[in-house]
Amino acid sequence: MRMNSERSVMLLISVDTEEDNWRPATDHITVDNIKEIPRFQEFVARMGLKPTYFTTYQVARVEWAAALLKQAAQDGAAEMAAHLHPWNTPPLERDPFGANTMTKNLPPALQKAKLLELTRQHEAAFGASPVSFRAGRYGLGHQLVKPLVECGYKVESSVTPFWDWRDYDDGPDFRVAPMTRYHLNQDGTTVVHNAEKGRLVELPLSCGYNRKDFVFWSRLDRAMRSKVMRSTRLAGLAWRTGLLRRIMLNPEIHTVEEMLALSGRLINRGLDYLQVTLHSSSLRPGLSPFTPTAAEVNRLYERIDRYVGAVSKLATPVPAVVADFATVENIPEFA
Repeated sequence: MRMNSERSVMLLISVDTEEDNWRPATDHITVDNIKEIPRFQEFVARMGLKPTYFTTYQVARVEWAAALLKQAAQDGAAEMAAHLHPWNTPPLERDPFGANTMTKNLPPALQKAKLLELTRQHEAAFGASPVSFRAGRYGLGHQLVKPLVECGYKVESSVTPFWDWRDYDDGPDFRVAPMTRYHLNQDGTTVVHNAEKGRLVELPLSCGYNRKDFVFWSRLDRAMRSKVMRSTRLAGLAWRTGLLRRIMLNPEIHTVEEMLALSGRLINRGLDYLQVTLHSSSLRPGLSPFTPTAAEVNRLYERIDRYVGAVSKLATPVPAVVADFATVENIPEFA
């Protein structure tokens, strides 16, 4: 990496490490994409990065898949974290589809039971309790915070600032969430505000806009996506013309140029970390909508390589995993 000594930024790469089935499924589940993890681990290791593998129950329960991941994470080369797919994580007590694919919509007792089972499976597969967590489909709600703390989790990373998932099976609304890490209160009623005495750190994914004033453009974006304005299709027009684009540091859906533009704005505004995210199923052709061919998989690798090489011109990247934020006491101010 080419370094810039004037400032530094912690650089994370988190992988939703899950079954081959792109759509929620309860049967005919396969996990062949995990065979691509050794290639990916070698690739990121060459760049000096340490991935966090947010791993589902269905992956952790397969012996050979767990062994490959355990091998990748040996000697601290990666972090094993938990990823909850409520539709196929026991106990299976309800219709697993529709709104129930969002963990936040399940009864609190069932949310906790699924988390306990996922945690137990991680302990059995990897020999240690995970301390970092992400909800499938980003479906986090405030009722899961207390069970996470009780199960020993230290960092949660499901929040996508500026995104509203309510149109997707009544998912969460994260539009007003902070862009930097903050604390969650286990007795609170929200996951989008900082809690001074919270015992769980929220590490949001790196999100923003292709315009500088995120707050202003977020308000405009919300207005264009409102029910009153939806029929005008202004949000779609703004995206197609490049006037306003919402960006996540995800090489599956965004260009290197878009990710670099967002990274520069986040760094300039004081954010001390950048979190790149993707799905393990995109590492094998034909499993995710982002990489239908082997050529597209190679292009995904190329985008990651180009991004990491270029972001080092903005700041000195310091490799990190999600668990590195578990003991952070002071939440930095963010302009």
